[in-house]
Amino acid sequence: MTLLQILTLDSWTNTARLVQNNSDDMGYILLVWFMYVLFILLAPLMMLNCLNAIFVEGVITKITHKKLEKVKEEMDHKKLLLGNLEEIFRKMDTSGDGYVSRMELNDAFMLTRWGGAF
Repeated sequence: MTLLQILTLDSWTNTARLVQNNSDDMGYILLVWFMYVLFILLAPLMMLNCLNAIFVEGVITKITHKKLEKVKEEMDHKKLLLGNLEEIFRKMDTSGDGYVSRMELNDAFMLTRWGGAF
């Protein structure tokens, strides 16, 4: 409870005065005041660091999501191109043996050259 009061600066001086009034050792009082001031200086910095980490993680997640969408679009485009190439190959392979011979290639070029639909 005391550290929360110090962090929020909510009546933390009452706690510090209680320690100061109930102690006779000046070294102990100075140590307690030093620790209070140190905590007051460092605790907000730690809280800001946590908030900064949350913000940065959100930005990185958003950027990563956009990159993944772009990669997916590129993959879909490549699949479409592959489908088109497979269709062209099937049309060129008139014998159906899985290979395009020189004659089949010449026939395909002749068809396209003379305006035939390929």
